[in-house]
Amino acid sequence: MKHFFTSLFMLLVALALGKLTPLRAQTLDPTFQATTLKVPYTGGLQTSVQLTLVQPDGKVLIAGGFDFANGTLASKIMRLNADGSVDGTFNPGGTGANGFIVGMALQPDGKIIIVGGFTTYNGTSILAQARLNANGTLDASFAGLPLTGLRQLGSVAVQPDGKILVGSTAGFSVTPLPTVQRLNANGTPDASFTPPASTVGDFVRTILVQADGKILLGGSGGNISSALSAGLQRLNADGSIDSGFSSPFASSTYLVTYALAQQPDGKLLVGGSLARVAPPTPALCVCKRMDNSTTPLLRAAARLRVPVRQQPCARWCCCPAATCWWAGASRSITA
Repeated sequence: MKHFFTSLFMLLVALALGKLTPLRAQTLDPTFQATTLKVPYTGGLQTSVQLTLVQPDGKVLIAGGFDFANGTLASKIMRLNADGSVDGTFNPGGTGANGFIVGMALQPDGKIIIVGGFTTYNGTSILAQARLNANGTLDASFAGLPLTGLRQLGSVAVQPDGKILVGSTAGFSVTPLPTVQRLNANGTPDASFTPPASTVGDFVRTILVQADGKILLGGSGGNISSALSAGLQRLNADGSIDSGFSSPFASSTYLVTYALAQQPDGKLLVGGSLARVAPPTPALCVCKRMDNSTTPLLRAAARLRVPVRQQPCARWCCCPAATCWWAGASRSITA
């Protein structure tokens, strides 16, 4: 089990450092120290390393559901030096988050936004969202999204102007809550942003701020009539729906988008569990490449079947050379 999580971590770091470059012809960097994680594995997708983020200085932020990195208390988030060793200057002596982290974004000033299933950070009560200073300590000045109803936060992205987009479920009540909201740089709600209507069961799992300022949402729909049942929805900068965009995927309540990226030429890369059929047929983990407009789907870049447990892909990284790399919790993969 330890070998599995160490291998998964190395794969995610390689993807982050590679910046979407093809990896098949490359070898592991012998100068990068292998990191051993202690994970409270429960069989879910929120264990182990779920997120990697490379800072401008070359250091690597990792987050997820692990408790220790190389014997050092990490509590779901840790920073590594460029050689893979633990950065002892990150949150020294702190207890970190008491629950998993599923979303992480870096602000231009070096501060870090995290969202997930935690209720405290470094012992301070804070529900599902936090901003950390560059050294990993809690930024107490961050107001955060007012959580007026029971829901799970699942994604976060920072715009070039410093405003923060937060994705979530639509809640668990009869009246659905907005699945994406925008905060000002200080964490207060942005009144100029009007989120689109949502459906109970909708879940925004990933957010991409495009180069043109439009906002691409990826996730899953609560029912077949939901816009997210086709895996994707695009908004204008003010939160209104971009009527010129349509998802290339057929609507399905089993379709889930987990990862989004944009190539320098503007084309979009979409990864996730993009099956169009119900279980028990094995989930298809597929990467698709499409134009940043209404141009239909170009070609499936790769397809992997995950025959064990029926779990969807936890993370995808799609490379410009039409190569996809999978990371997740299933026990085996066959082409």
